[in-house]
Formats: sequence, C-alpha cells, structure tokens
Amino acid sequence: MVQACTRPVDGGSRIEVRVRLDNRRAAHTHLGGASAPDGRSRSFRVAAGRVSGVRSLVVSRSALVTMGIGETDGQGLGDSCPARDIARC
Repeated sequence: MVQACTRPVDGGSRIEVRVRLDNRRAAHTHLGGASAPDGRSRSFRVAAGRVSGVRSLVVSRSALVTMGIGETDGQGLGDSCPARDIARC
C-alpha cells in the first residue's frame, strides 16, 4: 500500500509530499513511487514483509502528484491527485 502525507513548506506556498510503501502484508517484492508534473520522481523497491523509507517531493499546492504500486514485471496501478488533497502528516 502506498502511503502519503503532506506538510507545508515556504510558508505554505508549496507542499512536501512524503511517500512510502508498506509491503508488510505482501508475499513478494513490490515497486512504488510518486512523480511530479515536471518529471521529478521518487521510487522504491520493497521486499515482502518490509516498509520502505520515506521519499519526498516538494510541489506547488495545485500540482497533480501521481502515486502508484507495481509488480517487478512491470504491471501496476496508480492515480493522480492534487497535492492539496493529500492529508497532512
């Protein structure tokens, strides 16, 4: 499961999106990640039974952040949402 939360930076004009992948209930390795509209991304590979470290992206409040989870063979799923709609940490 991809987990995300935000915290304001620069007086609230931008948002730090913090993302991690909780793979504790999985039987095998998964990939996860998040990306910003300008192409910056953070990704992780997490073994079964583990939780990844936290990765972060700083974006504008209105930026669409894409997050997803995938199999090591390339199959996966994800979606985008405005950074301002992600819950605060």
